[in-house]
Amino acid sequence: MAGAFQAAGCLAEGVGMSVKFPDELTAPEGGWGDLIAQGVEAQACIPGACTDFAKGAMKAIRMRGRLGVMLERESESDNEAEGSAIKVIGYWRWRGLLSSANERRHIGYVPRKLAQRLVREAHAVGRQESWGAHLRHIGMENRPRIVFDVLGAA
Repeated sequence: MAGAFQAAGCLAEGVGMSVKFPDELTAPEGGWGDLIAQGVEAQACIPGACTDFAKGAMKAIRMRGRLGVMLERESESDNEAEGSAIKVIGYWRWRGLLSSANERRHIGYVPRKLAQRLVREAHAVGRQESWGAHLRHIGMENRPRIVFDVLGAA
């Protein structure tokens, strides 16, 4: 935990950071489903949103809050060129004595080939397009890196 606090200070000073999180802080919102893909890196990370997420994650750790990532299918009208795009949404929540936060940011996308496979498999078995995610790592050294596991619906 001390490393996470130090990393938050480095980020605030504009220096790179890299933090891995323990499972109890980042357990998936919908529960633990079957592991589908491990160590997935979000693609096309949105730099400002990734920085906001990293700062919010550090604050959530300090305040003993919750943080993680969720996956949301991008609607066809949002992205007609890529019909199987899946957004990666970072979230953090904490409550203090005088203030609180409940935030979420669109921070990137599931890699295209994996997203196509997830959507195709969901359609093949007539299952709802719903996946869980478990945050593993935030890295901000040279460029934003968000690494997570993709889980089946719990």
